[in-house]
Amino acid sequence: MLTPSGNGPGKRGSLLAGFACLSFALALVLTLTVTAALAAPAQFGTVDEDKEQSRADAQKALQEVGSSVNITNAQVVRIGSSYAIDQDEVVNGDVVIIGGALTVEGKINGDAAVIGGSMYLASTSVISGDAVVIGGILQ
Repeated sequence: MLTPSGNGPGKRGSLLAGFACLSFALALVLTLTVTAALAAPAQFGTVDEDKEQSRADAQKALQEVGSSVNITNAQVVRIGSSYAIDQDEVVNGDVVIIGGALTVEGKINGDAAVIGGSMYLASTSVISGDAVVIGGILQ
């Protein structure tokens, strides 16, 4: 039972809702920052520098939410594009998508992280590690 004020059971629900709003706001700010960097590379230097900065920003965001995904050692990294793993495909290592969607029908032997996009998991998908979505949806 939620109560508008006092020390009742609603107090915990209000704290959780506040934390969820704060987490969403942080993810939104990060997403907008990464999107702006990808949309206007001339303002931020070369494309390679932008990708490295995007990777650094994404790594920081993943660490802030307690994820152990390491972008530097990831098997698949996509910035500004989507990626699909077919039903008969196996990726040995982490998969990191920034500003795009990840569709998994096959197997990932590692972690999967999507920042500023969505992750779609088919009934045939297998992820041996963590699945993390920041600023998007997990379906």
